[in-house]
Amino acid sequence: MSVISKELKFYKTLPLKARVLVFSFVLRSVASPIFSLFINSFIWRTTSSFFNVAIYNLGFFIFLPLGFYINGLLLKKIKINILYLVGLFVSTLTALVIIFFSGKKRYLTEAS
Repeated sequence: MSVISKELKFYKTLPLKARVLVFSFVLRSVASPIFSLFINSFIWRTTSSFFNVAIYNLGFFIFLPLGFYINGLLLKKIKINILYLVGLFVSTLTALVIIFFSGKKRYLTEAS
């Protein structure tokens, strides 16, 4: 229990903006596995293809180092909170693209 109290003491010493950033990161970290599970199950349900689920997850981990590199370059010019916000929007946009474009594709194949 002393480790948790030490971490809380340190957290309270951070500036307000840093505390907000850390708190939002914690919330995102808690929601990320649920979000990932939803996207994977959605891809599986709409395509019934293990290959498509694997490609999505493989693509995520292949492009992750590229994202880290680009983020490192951008951090020299743009504030971290702006980049974090853009990252949240990009990850949300990715999920929306998967959901909306896979649905249209499925309906097109059913019609033909």
